[in-house]
Amino acid sequence: MTPGYVAMAETTAPTGILEPGTLLYRVFHDSPVGMGIISAADGVYVDANEAIAALLGYPRREILGRPFTSIGTRQAIDAQMILEVLRQNERLGDVPTTITSRDGSIHFCVISAQLGVINDQPHFIIIIQDFTEQEQAQLVLESHENRFRLFFNSVPLPLLVIDEETFHIVD
Repeated sequence: MTPGYVAMAETTAPTGILEPGTLLYRVFHDSPVGMGIISAADGVYVDANEAIAALLGYPRREILGRPFTSIGTRQAIDAQMILEVLRQNERLGDVPTTITSRDGSIHFCVISAQLGVINDQPHFIIIIQDFTEQEQAQLVLESHENRFRLFFNSVPLPLLVIDEETFHIVD
């Protein structure tokens, strides 16, 4: 059995590795940012918060005990590369990646991770921030800007864009 994973027959839900009632437990589980704890020894999730469960599209209980490489990435090689970098450097900061939820939806994310010791065992603490909404908003903005630019450049009449405050010609 994976450390930190409690069999379903023993309790109604896996407890994870963090000690309930501690500050770290509360910060970890109450965070709106996806967080997970992965065993450095075998690469399996030993704890996960609800935010990462929602991002991945799995109930938290289904994440615990599963390999990091088996969920969330379209190709296991991406997750394997992340684990190898972490094992060599013990830290990974703000790496852009895509996460694929259980339903197949793609999320544009940034992942950060660090090696830490919990219960005298090395674990990777990962943080995944989902920027999908910002990415989609950026694409819509670029689309509108491109349409405006096309319109502006195709009008046969002279047009000026003037700054209201300074009265300088902007375009």
